[in-house]
Amino acid sequence: MKPHLQTTIWTLLRNDTSQHEIARVTGIDRKTIRAYAKRFAAAEAANSPRAATDSPGRTAPPRPPAPAATSVSACEPHRAFIEAQLRLQRNATAIYQDLVDQVAFAGAYNSVKRFCARLRRKEPEQFDRLSFQPGEEMQVDYGEGAPTLVPGTDRYRKPRLFVATLRYSRSSFRRVVWKSSQQVWAELHEQAWRYFGGSCHYVVLDNLKEGVLKPDLYEPRLNAVYAATLAHYSVVADPARVRDPNRKGTVENAIGHTQATALKGLDDRLSLADFDWRFNPKLPRQACFALHALKFIGEGANAMIIGRPGTGKSHVAKAVAYQATLQGFDVRYVEADTEFAKFALGSAAEQAALLRAYVEPDLLVLDDLFLARRIRDAAAELLQTVVHQRYKHRRSIVVTSNRVVQDWGKYLGDATMATTILDRLMHRAAMLEFEGKSYRLKEAAARIALNTTADA
Repeated sequence: MKPHLQTTIWTLLRNDTSQHEIARVTGIDRKTIRAYAKRFAAAEAANSPRAATDSPGRTAPPRPPAPAATSVSACEPHRAFIEAQLRLQRNATAIYQDLVDQVAFAGAYNSVKRFCARLRRKEPEQFDRLSFQPGEEMQVDYGEGAPTLVPGTDRYRKPRLFVATLRYSRSSFRRVVWKSSQQVWAELHEQAWRYFGGSCHYVVLDNLKEGVLKPDLYEPRLNAVYAATLAHYSVVADPARVRDPNRKGTVENAIGHTQATALKGLDDRLSLADFDWRFNPKLPRQACFALHALKFIGEGANAMIIGRPGTGKSHVAKAVAYQATLQGFDVRYVEADTEFAKFALGSAAEQAALLRAYVEPDLLVLDDLFLARRIRDAAAELLQTVVHQRYKHRRSIVVTSNRVVQDWGKYLGDATMATTILDRLMHRAAMLEFEGKSYRLKEAAARIALNTTADA
């Protein structure tokens, strides 16, 4: 019997509920309930405290032998001299040679080396903590995106990820661009300031060619377009030193976070503007754009996109996920059945890490849930745990599936579990129903017609 059903029986028994009533509520046979009642009673009896049963004549075991005295290092008489030399940043070889020359030291070099290693104290690297006023500093940089299908082609390229982060609030502006130039670099700064609602006092940037023509600590030479843009907004450029990423560590962390979360697993950078709404005019277009506005994430609500295969459910879900990454949300996109199968085959440590990865993001997208119909028991329990934890912390989930919710009990193998999951998913959820013809069949028919025309 599944653990959650055992817990239900145990709880009801502790509340003095009759076995007949438990069978009526849970649908479990009374013989099974009776067997588990006996098992629970035996476990409680085994764990109950009892009086000691040791015989009175039994003596305590002898004390363990005292640890043997450790030998004293041959360098101990010269500790003060060695500490003074270490403060002068001298190495063990030089100290050993001085000991031999000055005091006729008879010990081995390795003895001095070990003694110096024990005396050395590695001081932690110190950093000054800087404080900033709101709107004072903005840090900007480029990062590298994941391989992405270039619109209108069959080629994959890695786009550039522009990130601007305010030093005071850590609020970030993100944009993905296919190519960069002096004009694009300046326009991205203007878009960032428009997004933040105003310009900053100064901007910290890397020494890339789009912004800095000649790096210099005191008088860097900026390119003309970038310099004119900064002058128009009364912003001062503060290029970081060469090979000194700590100066703009805030934006470096923002880029790394985006690459490790928002762009991981989301290979398609889709938008609702790319969607062909005319092919299936009955799709809930207004509801999709309302979802794309991302208000539901701030409210801790969910979205369930249910419908026939090929009608664009995954396209809408990916577009929402991509828009959320651009707005700075922590997003995790997964193909549900593949990810659940990986979880079922993982070790305990791997399962714990995956569970954290599903529970912590602001938005979790479970694409094509129940694509393979029946899922494993471990995957079903994972789904229940993830939905429960995210519901408790008011974190949003977007689910796409070809299966109507009335059949989820069959695919989970447990009608009670399906009711529990749907209760939490649908409590604060937008329900989008996709009906119509398949885009994939449409594209396949177009390719067949093209090939037939070419052969003729």
